[in-house]
Amino acid sequence: MDPLGLEQKAIPWELRKEIGFFNALWQTIKLVLLRPGEFFGRLETKKSKYSSALFYYIVYSAVFAVSLIVSLVTKRIDLAALRLSGLAYLLLIPFFIALSLYAGAAMLHLFVLLLKGKGGFRATLDVYAYNAATGIFSVIPFVGSAVSVVWAVVVGVIGFKAAHRFSTAKAVLAYAVCPLLLLACVVGATVPFMARGRLKALALNESRAAQAAKNISVTVETYKTSHGRYPADKYDIKYTQASSSLLDKILSGEAVAGYRYSLSLRDDGYEIIASPEACGVSGNKIFKINTGGSVWEEKCKAQ
Repeated sequence: MDPLGLEQKAIPWELRKEIGFFNALWQTIKLVLLRPGEFFGRLETKKSKYSSALFYYIVYSAVFAVSLIVSLVTKRIDLAALRLSGLAYLLLIPFFIALSLYAGAAMLHLFVLLLKGKGGFRATLDVYAYNAATGIFSVIPFVGSAVSVVWAVVVGVIGFKAAHRFSTAKAVLAYAVCPLLLLACVVGATVPFMARGRLKALALNESRAAQAAKNISVTVETYKTSHGRYPADKYDIKYTQASSSLLDKILSGEAVAGYRYSLSLRDDGYEIIASPEACGVSGNKIFKINTGGSVWEEKCKAQ
């Protein structure tokens, strides 16, 4: 007798009209997680009519909703920010879930073809889609994501053995090893470009900061030339003809291009310091300009 009370030759999800939608969903999740060999042995991809895609969409929508609630409770997401982006979430999540299903299945099927698997794309899609059941572990704090990944690999390998008539070795290659190697190659090729882009961004921030500090120095020196003394405070500078919107932001303490500025004024001179908001993130250098416009720089220290 079947312990789940289901027909031996059909998967629960295909019997949702007979046993009820939510019961079929829950029984399918249990069967995939606890008895994947039996589940994929029952699966008939030619009769599935892509109902596996519906299963994938429902499970991942539920996982996303629960993860969002957990993030709100643990304050990892700000409620006000969520309200602003709520419409975007509602509009884009269905698209991204569908994209992740078909893109993921297509990538895996490339390896199936290379290893001469017997099943077609629908078989790969079904295994990948029903493997979404393992995503329920990801909502568990701390260890959930790791458990979900490990379980997904185990279930995916078992599914590929059944769907494509693979040996265990070929199933592991197709579902785990080859995708990891491809990911490693992509990351290896991408990281140098990202690193170069980040260095260029830092250099641009530093160049702008150095120039902004020089502009403040020129403004202060111009004030002295016009008034015969250095300004008493930053407000003397803000309301001169040399003032600009950028200078106003800087003197008001706003961050500009990843840098903040301080201006110390004395009767006999001044000091301007431009420091990155986050050392190593928005800039690597601190720029200082003293009375007369002499400039020097030093490397910042990450805290």
